[in-house]
Amino acid sequence: MQNVFGSNGKGAIVAASDLGEAFDFINWFAPEHLMIICDKETEVHALTRISHAGEILIGPFTPFSAANYGIGITAVLPTNHFARAFSCVTSKDMVKYSTIGKLSKEALQEIYPIIKEMGNYEQLPCHVKAADIRLFE
Repeated sequence: MQNVFGSNGKGAIVAASDLGEAFDFINWFAPEHLMIICDKETEVHALTRISHAGEILIGPFTPFSAANYGIGITAVLPTNHFARAFSCVTSKDMVKYSTIGKLSKEALQEIYPIIKEMGNYEQLPCHVKAADIRLFE
C-alpha cells in the first residue's frame, strides 16, 4: 500500500495493490465520507465488504454536498476513525426507548453460571451478589 499525503497531511491518495487491500484499509481508516465510483459489479462487492464509513456515496454524481443538502443524509458523521464504532447521528438518536427484561426463578437459575463467570471476570462482585440474593437468600 502506498500513501501520498497532501500539504500538511490534510489529504491523501492511497494506492492499494488489489480490492481486498483497499477494503481492509477503508475499514481500518473508517472515513467520514467515502465515495465509490466504479462499475456495478465492483460497487456491489464494495458494499458487501465495507462496514466502517460515516457515509458511503455511490457513483460520479453523488458528491457529499448533495448528501448533506439534497438527499437527506445527515451531516453529523463520525470522524477520526470513529466510524469503526459509531454511526451518524439521525432522528433515531432523538427517540427515547427502554429495554425490558423479565425472568422466572428457573430462568435466572439457568443463566446464573454465566452471571457468576462474567461478574467474577469483570471483578464486579455486586453483579453476582444481585443474582445470589434472589436465588440463595
